[in-house]
Amino acid sequence: MQVLGSILEAVGHTPLVRLSRITAGLRPTILAKVETLNPGGSVKDRIGLRMIEEREERRKAKLDALRAEIQKGLDSGPAEETDIADMIKAVKARGRQQLAAEKHGK
Repeated sequence: MQVLGSILEAVGHTPLVRLSRITAGLRPTILAKVETLNPGGSVKDRIGLRMIEEREERRKAKLDALRAEIQKGLDSGPAEETDIADMIKAVKARGRQQLAAEKHGK
């Protein structure tokens, strides 16, 4: 018996079942792919997982760019507390705008 560390490891490993009683006497081996035993119960498990992974990768790239932008601003010289507070407000506003644009498909 195979033991998986996560249900995600089961995606893409749809079980195959030999149809021996139905195909008795036939020369080729006939197999059935049992899609209902996929973690999500569908043939769409692989594409669904890939879509989620791509979304996480894009979000991570945006966060990395945002961190670099903040660090660049901080490295440009001595900053007053009000400058930093203004920068944080601007970054939050920009983040909200990006999320709204993503939500509306822009």
